[in-house]
Amino acid sequence: MKKVGINSVVGFLFIALSLLWMTQIVKLPKAMAFAGFGAGFFPQLVVILMMIVSVLLIVTDLRDKNKSTTFVIAKENILKLILIVLLAAAYIFILPIAGYVISTIAAVFLLLLLFGLRKKVTIVLTSVLFPLAIYYLFEVALKVLLP
Repeated sequence: MKKVGINSVVGFLFIALSLLWMTQIVKLPKAMAFAGFGAGFFPQLVVILMMIVSVLLIVTDLRDKNKSTTFVIAKENILKLILIVLLAAAYIFILPIAGYVISTIAAVFLLLLLFGLRKKVTIVLTSVLFPLAIYYLFEVALKVLLP
């Protein structure tokens, strides 16, 4: 009998979450004939991709001969993990107040600093261009309103 590794457990967990989310996504409003994609298009795409990646994770784990079932967070990364959780909470709080673009520019900027990126030009360009590209994709191309 084969051992089931942690990656298989995580894969099955994410498949279950994907199925749960898919039941909620189908309840989103459908697109009008002239409006392009509906509100559920992008979430469905993400969930389908998540299911595919989860299946690949399970297959890879079942083929792996040297299973590792331990998960350890290095002490120096615990502070980063706490800061990321606090940043996510602040982002969720500030998003309805400041809006998507401003909140996301600030969050991406801080995350890049937190992950150790030091090139100022890269930090500024990524912090500004990434949120603007996502905003354009949703607001203009997909016609989905962002906060």
